[in-house]
Parts: sequence; structure tokens; C-alpha cells
Amino acid sequence: MIPLIALVACLFFVRALMNVDRQCSPGLSKALWVPTVWFLYCATRPLSEWFQGGLFVDSSGKIGEGSFVDRYFLMVLLVIGLVILQKRRINWQQTMRNNRWLFALFFFMLVSILWSEFPFISLKRWVRTTGTAIMALLVLSEAEPYEAMHAVLRRVIYIVIPFSVLLVKYYPAIGVGFGRWSGEPLYMGASTDKNTLGEVCSLWIFLYIWTLVGRRDKTNAPAVRGQNMCDLIVVLMTLYLMKGPSGYGASSATYSATSIAVLVFGLGVFLALRRFKAHLQNLGGWMTLALFGVGLMALTMDLLDVSPASLVAAALGRQANLTGRGDLIWPVLLPIAWQHPVLGAGYGSSWVKPFPGLTLAINEAHNGYLEVFLELGAVGLILLALAVAMMFRKAKNELAENFGWAAFRMSYLAMFLLHNWTETTLLRSREVLWNLFVLFAVVYPQEWTGLAGDKASPAEEETAPEEDALAIAGAPNSDLDNGIRAAVQW
Repeated sequence: MIPLIALVACLFFVRALMNVDRQCSPGLSKALWVPTVWFLYCATRPLSEWFQGGLFVDSSGKIGEGSFVDRYFLMVLLVIGLVILQKRRINWQQTMRNNRWLFALFFFMLVSILWSEFPFISLKRWVRTTGTAIMALLVLSEAEPYEAMHAVLRRVIYIVIPFSVLLVKYYPAIGVGFGRWSGEPLYMGASTDKNTLGEVCSLWIFLYIWTLVGRRDKTNAPAVRGQNMCDLIVVLMTLYLMKGPSGYGASSATYSATSIAVLVFGLGVFLALRRFKAHLQNLGGWMTLALFGVGLMALTMDLLDVSPASLVAAALGRQANLTGRGDLIWPVLLPIAWQHPVLGAGYGSSWVKPFPGLTLAINEAHNGYLEVFLELGAVGLILLALAVAMMFRKAKNELAENFGWAAFRMSYLAMFLLHNWTETTLLRSREVLWNLFVLFAVVYPQEWTGLAGDKASPAEEETAPEEDALAIAGAPNSDLDNGIRAAVQW
């Protein structure tokens, strides 16, 4: 009886949060729910786990990639997104020029399928990964892109966190898992594992603090009625999830140490940017000096036979070998990666079959850069570095006009790059952090060349007849309906 009451209470609370979201962003189109659903899917479990109970096995007995439910669900979202973008008359050529290095990375991932050992699986993974760019362009094409981006983040948090607490507290058979090797209980909530849940929790804490600081600086909109109380409740829920289980037979801390370290680092970067706001015109020089200092410190610690990773791991209550990464995973995968150092083994070809010599039952390298090197080689790492530099350049160019969002982008970029040192989220379609990286890289309002809301581009305002302009102004309200109709027909 109590779990049922808790479920009803959770539904009412989420509905109240959605009302708050609607008041925060009243001018956004219904089409924004398409990328919202996409990000919700990435932050939670696959549909097959909710309704079918695991991986789909085809008639030949081979384990397929995901399930037909997830496959067609994502395909429908992609078709709807493409229809909406077509309705909004997106200029694809200009869009690719504005994000040339990101699209170059996607293109090389596609080409690498030619030498992949499992080309069909690689192709499916590539389609899902590049679908993130479609969702990002939907956000960019909104009349208020920054409000739209904030709304997507807020909606995902408002849904995932309360339902995760519900599952952990009242439905532990679903929301609580156990470590693969230690057997210790882990909070998973609505996500696939404790790491994904930790990523969502860290993202919300960072977004909450960033929002409060922006309101103090009067760069963010003031809170609407009831928002402060609702946000505080969600923060308390988040802290409950982040601390990890204290019951269920737990004998040690099972929180996501990586997510906590990344959150602290990201907040440090954000506060440093805010503190030295007047001196950021020389940001490139400061970064060079910082990298030199970090390199010198790392060299000194290496000469003293002290591992920086072991010090951080000890501070977070973890093993010096980073829970097997330093002695059981990376030394095995590096020689394999060096077998194809230039082009890699092909995107999406890893983890389809076991690696020789790897004793742990894992499906990632627990290092995003090593994973990219495995699949795309040095060329992939270079293109990734150029895509990261592209995002950094956009954020740097925005510091003077929109410091709040520029600092948010830079801080998230730092968090994302650090997170991939011990986890793999790069180029993975199911990883919410990769999807957010693409979103923050693409959503740069100065580069929008199509139509958004009731605003036409200057050239179209001069040439379009009055009746066409009126028709365009009414288009966004029916974008989602048209997209769904086209997807069903497809």
C-alpha cells in the first residue's frame, strides 16, 4: 500500500515540476519535447529493460544491438526531428560549415565502418550517435535557443530524479542493483547503473548552483512561483541519491566517485571563470600557463614515484589502481589499440566480442580517449580534439555578450573531458554526457540560418509575401503534429 501511495505522490510532484517548467519557458514550441524525450531515453534505461527485461536475441541466436522496440522508437524520433527541421527550412550546408569539425568526426566514423569487423552493428550505432545532432538542431532552431536548452535540461532532471528516488526507496527490486564483483548494493534509480545516475545528479547540482549565481548576477531569469521550493526538494533528493545506499547490506561507500570529482572540478572552473571575469580576454594564455603547471606537477610526482591518480582515488575512498582500470583494463587494451594506430578498428566494432586477455566482464575501456583510439585511431583523436576546440572557441567568443552561458559551456567541457579519463562517454549514443556535449557544441544562436518560431531570417523577411510570413509564423505550433504524422506514414 505504501509503495502505491508513494507512486501517486511522485506523479503529483512531477506534475507540479512540469507546471513550474511551463511557467519558466512559456514561449517554447511543443516540438521541443522531441529532444526532451531523446535525452530522457539517454538518462534512463532502454525501453527493452522496462518492458522486455533485457537484450533482444534474434532468431539466429546472436545477441543483437538493443531491441526492436528501442530501434523503432529512436527511428521514429529521428524521422519526426528531420520533418520538423525541414519545416523550419534549415540550411544544412551552412549548418555543417558552422560545425565542420564535429560533422567531420561523424563522417569519419561513418567511413570507418568500411573496415569494421561488424559493419551492420557499427552502422546502427552510428545512426543513433549522429541522431544527437538532429536533436541539437531542433533546440537551436527554437525562437529562444538558450531557453530551450535550459528547458530540456530542467525537464530531464525534473523527471529522472524524483522517479529514481521512488524506485530506490519503495521499489528496490528495480532501483537498487549490486556490484558485479563486490556484491555491494548500488543506487541505480531509473538509470542503467550508478554511474549514469551519478552523472545526472552531478549535472543537476551544477545547473542549480549556476542558476542561483546567475540570478544573483541578474543574468538569469528570476524564479517563478514555487520554483525555489521545488528545486530545493529536488536538490535534497539528489543528495540522497549521490550518497549511495546505507542499507541493503552495504559495508562500504558505493557512490559514484567519478561524478563527485567531476562536479567539484566543474564548480571550481565555473567559480574561477567568474572570479577572473575581467581578465578572460587572455584566456588562451592563462590556459597555456595552467597546462604547463599541471604538466610540471605531473612530471615532479612521476620522478617522486607518486601517482596523481592514486592520490585522487584515495581522497575519494577508492583503490589506487582505480578499481582495476590501471592494472586489469588499460594495460590489456593499449597493445590491442596499437595494432591499428592510425585509423583504428572501425567505429562501433569494440565490445561486440571479448578482447583476448581481458578477464573482467565489461563493455567499455573506462577511458573515453582509449576507446576512441581503439575504434578510430589517431585520426579520430585528432578530429575529436578539433571538435572540442571548436566548442571552446564558440564559448570563448561568447564571453563578452553572454558570460553566463559561455561559462556554463566551458565548465561543462572541463567536466566532460575529465569524466572520460576514468569512464567512457565519448561517441556513445546512449550516454547522456556525450549527447550534452553535442548539444552545447551545436546550440550557438549566432549561427542559426533557418527559421525559428515566428522569426524569419532577414533575407526571407525582405522577399517573402505577407501571407507566406503569416503561414510561417503559425508553422511551429504544428511542427510536432506534422512530424508525428510523417513518422507514422514512414
